[in-house]
Amino acid sequence: MESLTQSAGETCRSACSSHAASRNISDAERMLSLVGGGLLVLLGLVRRMPGGPLVPLAGAALVHRGWTGHCSVYEALGRDTAQS
Repeated sequence: MESLTQSAGETCRSACSSHAASRNISDAERMLSLVGGGLLVLLGLVRRMPGGPLVPLAGAALVHRGWTGHCSVYEALGRDTAQS
């Protein structure tokens, strides 16, 4: 079981590091994603929302976006707001 956990952790780290290398959102967007995502996670866990588990999951996705500086939607659209 421990090796499975280590393997999953290594996969996550390598995926996150590859996204971090291809940063495509600005610092302001990163900060807003981190703060807004964190608030959505907390709000979704503390209060019962009509969206159920979708609210904290959306928040977690925003936190990941802010943490890595990479947005897959921007990548698919060919958009890059990161400062050179």
